[in-house]
Amino acid sequence: MKLDGYVRVSRVGGRSGERFISPDVQRERIHAQAKASGHRIVKTHEDLDLPGTHSERPGLQAALERIEAGKVEGLIVARLDRFGRSAIDIHRNLERIKDADGVLLSAVEGIDTSTSIGRFFLAISAAFAELEIERISENWQAARARAVERGVHISGHTPVGYLRQEDGRLRSGAHSHAVTQAFQMRAAGDSWKQIADWLTEEGIPTAHGAPNWTIATVRTLVRNRVYLGEARSGDLVKTGAHKALVDEETWQQANRPRGLRMASTGNAAGMLSGIIRCAGCSFALKPSMGKTRHGKRRREYRCRPDKAAGRCPAPASASALPLEKFVVGQFFDAYGDIHARYHQRTDERSGIERALTTARAELAAALDERLAEALGGESADAYVSVVRRRREEVDRCEEQLAELDDDPALLPDPTSLRSTWEALALQEQRALIGSAYDAIFLRRARSPREPVADRLRLFTAGTAPPLPIRGQRGEIRSVDVD
Repeated sequence: MKLDGYVRVSRVGGRSGERFISPDVQRERIHAQAKASGHRIVKTHEDLDLPGTHSERPGLQAALERIEAGKVEGLIVARLDRFGRSAIDIHRNLERIKDADGVLLSAVEGIDTSTSIGRFFLAISAAFAELEIERISENWQAARARAVERGVHISGHTPVGYLRQEDGRLRSGAHSHAVTQAFQMRAAGDSWKQIADWLTEEGIPTAHGAPNWTIATVRTLVRNRVYLGEARSGDLVKTGAHKALVDEETWQQANRPRGLRMASTGNAAGMLSGIIRCAGCSFALKPSMGKTRHGKRRREYRCRPDKAAGRCPAPASASALPLEKFVVGQFFDAYGDIHARYHQRTDERSGIERALTTARAELAAALDERLAEALGGESADAYVSVVRRRREEVDRCEEQLAELDDDPALLPDPTSLRSTWEALALQEQRALIGSAYDAIFLRRARSPREPVADRLRLFTAGTAPPLPIRGQRGEIRSVDVD
Protein backbone atom coordinates (compact mmCIF):
# COMPACT_ATOMS: atom_id res chain seq x y z
CA MET A 1 0.00 0.00 0.00
CA LYS A 2 0.95 3.59 -0.53
CA LEU A 3 1.12 5.35 2.82
CA ASP A 4 1.98 8.76 4.19
CA GLY A 5 4.11 9.00 7.30
CA TYR A 6 3.39 11.36 10.18
CA VAL A 7 5.88 12.75 12.71
CA ARG A 8 4.98 14.92 15.71
CA VAL A 9 7.07 16.38 18.53
CA SER A 10 5.41 18.50 21.21
CA ARG A 11 8.55 20.47 22.00
CA VAL A 12 11.83 20.00 20.20
CA GLY A 13 14.37 22.31 21.82
CA GLY A 14 16.63 20.91 24.55
CA ARG A 15 14.72 17.66 25.12
CA SER A 16 16.22 14.19 25.59
CA GLY A 17 15.60 10.93 27.45
CA GLU A 18 13.85 7.67 26.63
CA ARG A 19 10.36 9.27 26.53
CA PHE A 20 11.54 11.73 23.89
CA ILE A 21 11.35 10.34 20.39
CA SER A 22 13.17 12.74 18.07
CA PRO A 23 11.86 13.42 14.57
CA ASP A 24 14.74 11.41 13.09
CA VAL A 25 14.01 8.38 15.29
CA GLN A 26 10.32 8.55 14.39
CA ARG A 27 11.11 8.63 10.67
CA GLU A 28 13.44 5.64 11.01
CA ARG A 29 10.81 3.55 12.81
CA ILE A 30 8.12 4.53 10.31
CA HIS A 31 10.22 3.53 7.29
CA ALA A 32 11.40 0.32 8.93
CA GLN A 33 7.85 -0.79 9.77
CA ALA A 34 6.55 0.15 6.33
CA LYS A 35 9.32 -1.82 4.62
CA ALA A 36 8.76 -4.85 6.87
CA SER A 37 5.02 -4.81 6.06
CA GLY A 38 5.55 -4.38 2.34
CA HIS A 39 4.24 -0.81 2.17
CA ARG A 40 5.68 2.27 0.49
CA ILE A 41 5.85 5.69 2.10
CA VAL A 42 5.03 8.40 -0.42
CA LYS A 43 5.34 11.49 1.78
CA THR A 44 6.11 12.29 5.42
CA HIS A 45 4.29 15.09 7.23
CA GLU A 46 5.64 16.82 10.32
CA ASP A 47 4.16 18.84 13.18
CA LEU A 48 6.99 20.13 15.34
CA ASP A 49 6.44 22.01 18.61
CA LEU A 50 2.74 21.12 18.58
CA PRO A 51 1.14 19.09 21.43
CA GLY A 52 -1.01 16.07 20.71
CA THR A 53 -4.00 17.79 22.30
CA HIS A 54 -3.84 20.52 19.67
CA SER A 55 -6.76 19.67 17.37
CA GLU A 56 -5.68 21.68 14.33
CA ARG A 57 -2.26 20.25 13.51
CA PRO A 58 -1.50 21.25 9.89
CA GLY A 59 0.72 18.27 9.11
CA LEU A 60 -1.85 15.75 10.33
CA GLN A 61 -4.69 17.56 8.59
CA ALA A 62 -2.74 17.51 5.31
CA ALA A 63 -2.13 13.75 5.69
CA LEU A 64 -5.81 13.06 6.40
CA GLU A 65 -6.89 15.15 3.42
CA ARG A 66 -4.55 13.15 1.14
CA ILE A 67 -6.19 9.92 2.35
CA GLU A 68 -9.66 11.38 1.77
CA ALA A 69 -8.59 12.52 -1.70
CA GLY A 70 -7.44 8.98 -2.56
CA LYS A 71 -3.79 9.98 -3.08
CA VAL A 72 -2.62 7.43 -0.51
CA GLU A 73 -4.25 4.46 1.22
CA GLY A 74 -3.39 5.21 4.81
CA LEU A 75 -1.15 6.74 7.46
CA ILE A 76 1.71 5.30 9.53
CA VAL A 77 3.11 6.70 12.79
CA ALA A 78 5.99 5.65 15.01
CA ARG A 79 3.80 5.43 18.11
CA LEU A 80 0.09 5.94 18.69
CA ASP A 81 0.55 8.94 20.98
CA ARG A 82 2.18 10.72 18.01
CA PHE A 83 -1.20 10.45 16.27
CA GLY A 84 -2.93 12.06 19.26
CA ARG A 85 -3.08 12.02 23.06
CA SER A 86 -6.80 12.54 23.48
CA ALA A 87 -9.05 9.49 23.00
CA ILE A 88 -11.62 11.80 21.47
CA ASP A 89 -9.10 13.27 19.03
CA ILE A 90 -7.75 9.83 18.10
CA HIS A 91 -11.22 8.41 17.50
CA ARG A 92 -12.38 11.40 15.44
CA ASN A 93 -9.38 11.18 13.13
CA LEU A 94 -9.65 7.38 12.94
CA GLU A 95 -13.24 7.82 11.77
CA ARG A 96 -12.04 10.14 9.00
CA ILE A 97 -9.54 7.50 7.86
CA LYS A 98 -12.15 4.74 8.08
CA ASP A 99 -14.72 6.76 6.12
CA ALA A 100 -12.12 7.22 3.36
CA ASP A 101 -11.46 3.45 3.31
CA GLY A 102 -7.96 4.12 4.62
CA VAL A 103 -5.87 2.42 7.31
CA LEU A 104 -3.75 3.51 10.27
CA LEU A 105 -0.52 1.75 11.24
CA SER A 106 1.54 2.27 14.39
CA ALA A 107 5.09 0.87 14.49
CA VAL A 108 5.59 0.44 18.25
CA GLU A 109 2.13 -0.95 19.12
CA GLY A 110 1.90 -3.00 15.90
CA ILE A 111 -1.57 -1.58 15.12
CA ASP A 112 -2.95 -2.03 11.60
CA THR A 113 -6.63 -1.12 11.23
CA SER A 114 -6.93 -3.20 8.06
CA THR A 115 -6.75 -6.33 10.29
CA SER A 116 -9.32 -7.74 12.72
CA ILE A 117 -7.11 -6.74 15.65
CA GLY A 118 -6.88 -3.22 14.26
CA ARG A 119 -10.65 -3.01 13.88
CA PHE A 120 -11.00 -4.20 17.48
CA PHE A 121 -8.71 -1.35 18.49
CA LEU A 122 -10.99 1.04 16.58
CA ALA A 123 -13.99 -0.12 18.60
CA ILE A 124 -12.07 0.18 21.86
CA SER A 125 -10.96 3.70 20.95
CA ALA A 126 -14.60 4.67 20.42
CA ALA A 127 -15.50 3.38 23.89
CA PHE A 128 -12.63 5.27 25.48
CA ALA A 129 -13.60 8.39 23.57
CA GLU A 130 -17.12 8.24 25.02
CA LEU A 131 -15.69 7.70 28.50
CA GLU A 132 -13.43 10.71 28.08
CA ILE A 133 -16.36 12.86 26.97
CA GLU A 134 -18.24 11.89 30.12
CA ARG A 135 -15.18 12.44 32.27
CA ILE A 136 -14.55 15.93 30.89
CA SER A 137 -18.19 16.87 31.33
CA GLU A 138 -18.31 15.50 34.89
CA ASN A 139 -15.04 17.22 35.73
CA TRP A 140 -16.39 20.49 34.37
CA GLN A 141 -19.58 20.24 36.44
CA ALA A 142 -17.65 19.22 39.55
CA ALA A 143 -15.10 21.99 39.07
CA ARG A 144 -17.90 24.51 38.61
CA ALA A 145 -19.60 23.35 41.82
CA ARG A 146 -16.33 23.49 43.76
CA ALA A 147 -15.58 26.96 42.42
CA VAL A 148 -18.98 28.30 43.46
CA GLU A 149 -18.64 26.69 46.89
CA ARG A 150 -15.29 28.49 47.33
CA GLY A 151 -17.01 31.75 46.37
CA VAL A 152 -15.26 32.12 43.02
CA HIS A 153 -16.81 34.60 40.59
CA ILE A 154 -17.05 32.45 37.44
CA SER A 155 -18.12 35.13 34.93
CA GLY A 156 -15.47 36.46 32.58
CA HIS A 157 -16.21 40.06 33.56
CA THR A 158 -15.52 41.60 36.95
CA PRO A 159 -18.63 43.45 38.18
CA VAL A 160 -18.37 47.21 38.64
CA GLY A 161 -17.46 48.02 42.24
CA TYR A 162 -15.44 44.85 42.77
CA LEU A 163 -11.88 43.63 42.16
CA ARG A 164 -11.13 40.00 41.33
CA GLN A 165 -8.49 38.45 43.57
CA GLU A 166 -5.96 35.81 42.52
CA ASP A 167 -8.16 33.05 43.95
CA GLY A 168 -11.07 34.21 41.77
CA ARG A 169 -13.08 35.70 44.64
CA LEU A 170 -14.26 39.29 44.70
CA ARG A 171 -13.49 42.14 47.06
CA SER A 172 -14.91 45.65 47.06
CA GLY A 173 -13.10 48.10 44.80
CA ALA A 174 -12.78 51.80 44.12
CA HIS A 175 -16.31 52.28 42.70
CA SER A 176 -18.24 50.27 45.28
CA HIS A 177 -19.79 53.44 46.72
CA ALA A 178 -21.16 54.38 43.30
CA VAL A 179 -22.83 50.97 42.90
CA THR A 180 -24.49 51.30 46.31
CA GLN A 181 -25.67 54.79 45.38
CA ALA A 182 -27.10 53.54 42.06
CA PHE A 183 -29.22 50.95 43.91
CA GLN A 184 -30.43 53.56 46.37
CA MET A 185 -31.38 55.91 43.53
CA ARG A 186 -33.37 53.21 41.77
CA ALA A 187 -35.05 52.14 45.00
CA ALA A 188 -36.06 55.78 45.56
CA GLY A 189 -37.74 55.90 42.13
CA ASP A 190 -35.08 57.48 39.88
CA SER A 191 -35.32 56.44 36.24
CA TRP A 192 -32.78 54.25 34.48
CA LYS A 193 -31.68 57.26 32.43
CA GLN A 194 -31.15 59.43 35.49
CA ILE A 195 -28.91 56.76 37.02
CA ALA A 196 -27.07 56.23 33.72
CA ASP A 197 -26.40 59.98 33.38
CA TRP A 198 -25.19 60.18 36.99
CA LEU A 199 -22.78 57.24 36.62
CA THR A 200 -21.42 58.75 33.40
CA GLU A 201 -20.95 62.18 35.01
CA GLU A 202 -19.19 60.57 37.98
CA GLY A 203 -16.68 58.96 35.59
CA ILE A 204 -17.53 55.39 36.63
CA PRO A 205 -16.59 52.94 33.81
CA THR A 206 -18.94 50.08 32.92
CA ALA A 207 -17.97 46.43 33.42
CA HIS A 208 -16.58 46.48 29.86
CA GLY A 209 -14.61 49.68 30.49
CA ALA A 210 -16.91 52.00 28.52
CA PRO A 211 -17.12 55.59 29.83
CA ASN A 212 -20.81 56.09 29.01
CA TRP A 213 -23.65 54.27 30.74
CA THR A 214 -26.87 53.37 28.96
CA ILE A 215 -30.27 52.30 30.25
CA ALA A 216 -29.38 48.69 29.36
CA THR A 217 -26.09 48.69 31.29
CA VAL A 218 -27.76 50.20 34.37
CA ARG A 219 -30.51 47.57 34.24
CA THR A 220 -27.90 44.82 34.03
CA LEU A 221 -26.09 46.21 37.07
CA VAL A 222 -29.22 46.61 39.21
CA ARG A 223 -30.53 43.11 38.38
CA ASN A 224 -27.24 41.37 39.21
CA ARG A 225 -27.44 39.41 42.47
CA VAL A 226 -23.65 39.44 42.77
CA TYR A 227 -24.11 42.72 44.67
CA LEU A 228 -25.91 40.77 47.41
CA GLY A 229 -22.66 38.93 48.04
CA GLU A 230 -23.64 35.84 46.01
CA ALA A 231 -21.41 33.69 43.84
CA ARG A 232 -23.53 31.75 41.39
CA SER A 233 -23.48 29.67 38.23
CA GLY A 234 -26.85 28.53 36.98
CA ASP A 235 -28.63 26.82 39.88
CA LEU A 236 -25.49 26.81 42.06
CA VAL A 237 -25.45 29.64 44.61
CA LYS A 238 -23.06 30.54 47.42
CA THR A 239 -24.30 33.27 49.75
CA GLY A 240 -21.80 35.35 51.67
CA ALA A 241 -19.13 34.66 49.05
CA HIS A 242 -17.89 38.26 49.20
CA LYS A 243 -18.85 41.60 50.69
CA ALA A 244 -22.35 42.71 49.64
CA LEU A 245 -22.67 46.24 48.24
CA VAL A 246 -26.44 46.38 48.81
CA ASP A 247 -28.80 44.84 51.34
CA GLU A 248 -31.65 42.51 50.37
CA GLU A 249 -34.40 45.07 51.06
CA THR A 250 -32.80 47.75 48.87
CA TRP A 251 -32.11 45.21 46.11
CA GLN A 252 -35.75 44.08 46.12
CA GLN A 253 -37.00 47.67 46.14
CA ALA A 254 -34.70 48.59 43.25
CA ASN A 255 -35.94 45.60 41.25
CA ARG A 256 -39.65 45.79 42.04
CA PRO A 257 -41.90 46.06 38.97
CA ARG A 258 -43.06 49.60 38.34
CA GLY A 259 -46.59 50.46 37.35
CA LEU A 260 -45.17 51.77 34.08
CA ARG A 261 -42.41 50.07 32.14
CA MET A 262 -39.47 52.29 31.37
CA ALA A 263 -39.04 52.86 27.66
CA SER A 264 -35.68 53.07 25.90
CA THR A 265 -35.72 56.87 26.28
CA GLY A 266 -36.09 56.64 30.04
CA ASN A 267 -39.60 58.14 29.90
CA ALA A 268 -42.58 56.24 31.27
CA ALA A 269 -44.13 53.93 28.67
CA GLY A 270 -47.89 53.81 28.31
CA MET A 271 -50.59 51.30 27.56
CA LEU A 272 -50.69 52.42 23.92
CA SER A 273 -46.91 52.61 23.29
CA GLY A 274 -46.19 51.41 19.76
CA ILE A 275 -49.92 51.33 18.92
CA ILE A 276 -50.95 54.99 18.96
CA ARG A 277 -49.63 56.92 15.94
CA CYS A 278 -49.67 60.44 14.57
CA ALA A 279 -52.13 60.91 11.68
CA GLY A 280 -49.88 63.64 10.29
CA CYS A 281 -46.84 61.40 9.64
CA SER A 282 -47.78 57.76 10.57
CA PHE A 283 -44.94 57.52 13.10
CA ALA A 284 -45.59 56.28 16.64
CA LEU A 285 -46.36 58.84 19.31
CA LYS A 286 -43.89 58.90 22.19
CA PRO A 287 -45.07 58.66 25.79
CA SER A 288 -43.69 61.47 27.92
CA MET A 289 -44.34 63.58 30.99
CA GLY A 290 -45.81 67.01 30.30
CA LYS A 291 -47.64 69.74 32.18
CA THR A 292 -51.13 71.15 32.07
CA ARG A 293 -51.66 74.88 31.60
CA HIS A 294 -51.95 75.05 35.39
CA GLY A 295 -48.49 73.51 35.84
CA LYS A 296 -49.56 70.05 36.98
CA ARG A 297 -47.61 67.07 35.64
CA ARG A 298 -49.44 64.64 33.38
CA ARG A 299 -48.65 61.72 31.13
CA GLU A 300 -49.18 62.31 27.45
CA TYR A 301 -48.50 60.91 24.00
CA ARG A 302 -46.73 63.32 21.69
CA CYS A 303 -45.38 63.35 18.12
CA ARG A 304 -41.82 64.52 17.80
CA PRO A 305 -42.01 66.62 14.63
CA ASP A 306 -38.40 66.32 13.44
CA LYS A 307 -37.58 62.85 12.09
CA ALA A 308 -34.98 61.38 9.79
CA ALA A 309 -37.72 61.04 7.17
CA GLY A 310 -38.60 64.73 7.40
CA ARG A 311 -40.76 67.06 9.45
CA CYS A 312 -44.31 66.09 10.45
CA PRO A 313 -46.78 68.62 8.93
CA ALA A 314 -49.36 68.21 11.71
CA PRO A 315 -47.83 66.75 14.92
CA ALA A 316 -50.49 65.39 17.28
CA SER A 317 -50.52 65.06 21.06
CA ALA A 318 -53.03 64.13 23.75
CA SER A 319 -53.28 63.53 27.48
CA ALA A 320 -52.73 59.84 28.18
CA LEU A 321 -55.57 59.15 30.62
CA PRO A 322 -58.60 60.13 28.48
CA LEU A 323 -56.98 58.63 25.39
CA GLU A 324 -56.32 55.27 27.07
CA LYS A 325 -59.77 55.27 28.69
CA PHE A 326 -61.51 55.75 25.34
CA VAL A 327 -59.42 53.06 23.58
CA VAL A 328 -60.03 50.55 26.38
CA GLY A 329 -63.75 51.31 26.14
CA GLN A 330 -63.69 50.62 22.39
CA PHE A 331 -61.72 47.44 23.03
CA PHE A 332 -64.31 46.16 25.52
CA ASP A 333 -67.20 47.12 23.25
CA ALA A 334 -65.71 44.77 20.64
CA TYR A 335 -64.10 42.08 22.77
CA GLY A 336 -65.47 42.45 26.31
CA ASP A 337 -67.39 39.20 26.22
CA ILE A 338 -64.23 37.16 25.67
CA HIS A 339 -63.50 34.60 28.39
CA ALA A 340 -60.10 33.08 28.98
CA ARG A 341 -58.50 30.36 31.05
CA TYR A 342 -55.45 31.22 33.10
CA HIS A 343 -52.93 28.60 34.15
CA GLN A 344 -52.88 27.97 37.85
CA ARG A 345 -49.67 28.84 39.64
CA THR A 346 -48.57 25.61 41.34
CA ASP A 347 -45.36 24.56 43.08
CA GLU A 348 -44.79 22.06 40.26
CA ARG A 349 -45.12 24.70 37.57
CA SER A 350 -42.89 27.14 39.47
CA GLY A 351 -40.27 24.42 39.88
CA ILE A 352 -40.28 23.59 36.18
CA GLU A 353 -40.04 27.27 35.27
CA ARG A 354 -37.06 27.68 37.59
CA ALA A 355 -35.45 24.59 36.08
CA LEU A 356 -36.08 25.97 32.59
CA THR A 357 -34.49 29.29 33.52
CA THR A 358 -31.45 27.45 34.88
CA ALA A 359 -31.25 25.18 31.82
CA ARG A 360 -31.34 28.17 29.48
CA ALA A 361 -28.63 29.88 31.50
CA GLU A 362 -26.51 26.72 31.39
CA LEU A 363 -26.99 26.44 27.63
CA ALA A 364 -25.98 30.07 27.20
CA ALA A 365 -22.87 29.41 29.30
CA ALA A 366 -22.05 26.34 27.19
CA LEU A 367 -22.24 28.42 24.03
CA ASP A 368 -19.56 30.74 25.41
CA GLU A 369 -16.44 30.50 23.26
CA ARG A 370 -14.23 30.09 26.34
CA LEU A 371 -15.80 26.72 27.15
CA ALA A 372 -15.44 25.66 23.53
CA GLU A 373 -11.77 26.56 23.64
CA ALA A 374 -11.28 24.72 26.94
CA LEU A 375 -12.81 21.53 25.53
CA GLY A 376 -10.84 21.53 22.29
CA GLY A 377 -12.82 23.78 19.94
CA GLU A 378 -16.38 24.02 18.65
CA SER A 379 -16.07 20.80 16.66
CA ALA A 380 -14.62 18.78 19.55
CA ASP A 381 -16.79 15.86 20.63
CA ALA A 382 -16.57 16.88 24.29
CA TYR A 383 -17.87 20.36 23.58
CA VAL A 384 -20.59 19.12 21.23
CA SER A 385 -21.69 16.61 23.87
CA VAL A 386 -21.94 19.29 26.59
CA VAL A 387 -23.98 21.59 24.35
CA ARG A 388 -26.22 18.71 23.25
CA ARG A 389 -27.02 17.65 26.81
CA ARG A 390 -27.80 21.18 27.91
CA ARG A 391 -30.01 21.78 24.88
CA GLU A 392 -31.82 18.53 25.64
CA GLU A 393 -32.44 19.75 29.20
CA VAL A 394 -34.01 22.95 27.85
CA ASP A 395 -36.21 20.88 25.53
CA ARG A 396 -37.21 18.59 28.40
CA CYS A 397 -38.30 21.50 30.62
CA GLU A 398 -40.23 23.11 27.77
CA GLU A 399 -42.01 19.82 27.08
CA GLN A 400 -42.98 19.52 30.76
CA LEU A 401 -44.46 23.02 30.71
CA ALA A 402 -46.34 22.20 27.50
CA GLU A 403 -47.78 19.08 29.15
CA LEU A 404 -49.00 21.17 32.09
CA ASP A 405 -50.53 23.68 29.69
CA ASP A 406 -52.45 20.89 27.96
CA ASP A 407 -53.71 19.28 31.17
CA PRO A 408 -57.39 20.25 31.52
CA ALA A 409 -57.32 19.38 35.20
CA LEU A 410 -55.00 22.30 35.83
CA LEU A 411 -57.18 24.86 34.05
CA PRO A 412 -59.83 26.69 36.11
CA ASP A 413 -63.17 27.80 34.75
CA PRO A 414 -63.02 30.51 32.09
CA THR A 415 -62.74 34.06 33.44
CA SER A 416 -64.13 37.15 31.71
CA LEU A 417 -61.60 39.60 30.33
CA ARG A 418 -63.45 42.51 31.95
CA SER A 419 -63.16 41.02 35.43
CA THR A 420 -59.43 40.40 35.16
CA TRP A 421 -58.41 43.58 33.29
CA GLU A 422 -57.32 45.57 36.34
CA ALA A 423 -55.23 42.64 37.60
CA LEU A 424 -53.25 42.45 34.36
CA ALA A 425 -49.79 44.00 34.11
CA LEU A 426 -49.40 47.02 31.84
CA GLN A 427 -47.44 44.95 29.33
CA GLU A 428 -50.25 42.36 29.23
CA GLN A 429 -52.89 45.03 28.67
CA ARG A 430 -50.80 46.55 25.88
CA ALA A 431 -50.30 43.12 24.28
CA LEU A 432 -54.06 42.46 24.25
CA ILE A 433 -54.86 45.83 22.70
CA GLY A 434 -52.04 45.36 20.20
CA SER A 435 -53.49 41.99 19.18
CA ALA A 436 -56.83 43.68 18.42
CA TYR A 437 -55.55 46.79 16.65
CA ASP A 438 -52.68 47.13 14.21
CA ALA A 439 -52.62 50.90 14.74
CA ILE A 440 -54.64 53.75 16.21
CA PHE A 441 -54.16 57.15 14.56
CA LEU A 442 -54.56 60.45 16.40
CA ARG A 443 -54.79 63.74 14.49
CA ARG A 444 -53.88 67.16 15.79
CA ALA A 445 -56.64 68.92 17.77
CA ARG A 446 -58.50 71.69 16.00
CA SER A 447 -59.48 73.33 19.29
CA PRO A 448 -58.37 73.00 22.92
CA ARG A 449 -61.61 71.31 23.95
CA GLU A 450 -62.09 68.95 21.01
CA PRO A 451 -62.93 65.46 22.38
CA VAL A 452 -60.19 62.91 21.87
CA ALA A 453 -62.78 60.46 20.47
CA ASP A 454 -63.31 62.75 17.46
CA ARG A 455 -59.59 62.71 16.68
CA LEU A 456 -59.06 58.95 16.51
CA ARG A 457 -59.24 56.26 13.85
CA LEU A 458 -58.80 52.63 14.91
CA PHE A 459 -57.52 49.99 12.49
CA THR A 460 -58.28 46.43 13.54
CA ALA A 461 -55.81 43.62 12.92
CA GLY A 462 -54.94 43.28 9.25
CA THR A 463 -56.53 46.57 8.13
CA ALA A 464 -53.86 49.20 8.82
CA PRO A 465 -52.15 51.11 5.99
CA PRO A 466 -48.38 50.70 5.48
CA LEU A 467 -46.56 51.75 8.65
CA PRO A 468 -43.00 53.03 9.12
CA ILE A 469 -40.73 50.33 10.52
CA ARG A 470 -38.56 51.11 13.51
CA GLY A 471 -34.90 51.29 12.53
CA GLN A 472 -35.68 52.05 8.90
CA ARG A 473 -35.85 55.53 7.42
CA GLY A 474 -39.46 55.31 6.25
CA GLU A 475 -41.34 58.32 4.91
CA ILE A 476 -43.84 60.92 6.05
CA ARG A 477 -47.33 59.66 5.19
CA SER A 478 -50.54 61.21 6.52
CA VAL A 479 -53.67 59.23 7.37
CA ASP A 480 -57.20 60.59 7.07
CA VAL A 481 -58.97 60.41 10.41
CA ASP A 482 -62.20 62.32 9.59
